[in-house]
Amino acid sequence: MKKIILSMVLLLGMVVSVMAQDTYEWKKYKMQFTVPSGMELLKNDGDGVVMKGTDMSFGISGLKKAIDFDKLSDEELQELILEFCKETKIDPQNADSREIECNNGYGVFVLGERTDMEGWYSLFSFLESSVSKKMAVVIICFKEELSEEAGKILGGITFK
Repeated sequence: MKKIILSMVLLLGMVVSVMAQDTYEWKKYKMQFTVPSGMELLKNDGDGVVMKGTDMSFGISGLKKAIDFDKLSDEELQELILEFCKETKIDPQNADSREIECNNGYGVFVLGERTDMEGWYSLFSFLESSVSKKMAVVIICFKEELSEEAGKILGGITFK
């Protein structure tokens, strides 16, 4: 039940505007995103963007090889999701996944409580631009009370 409520708050956060925010652009992938003010920019280069705040971290990176999710078998998709769950410390048995849309893009996200940090969640998303067909992976780690902000970041990503 807690997982369903958290997912609903995350989805709600995707449509609500952020008050204190900073907007960044990842030029290589022609992507723009908005994060809560005060997050420190650790990296913004051809490989991706990494930011860190007190109770949240954010990363976005291109997928070197585009993934055609429609051509993946159920087993291949499950293996890919399990690999990312392991990397982001999500218990796959308690994870929730949903399809999403962002500005000029679409994809899927997986959300779950972290196994290594009590009260923290990880979210990862595979996004594809409907303009350029480039693909990116987004990873956001956050304290439970910032789930709405995480949803705002993910839903506000813009492919140019």
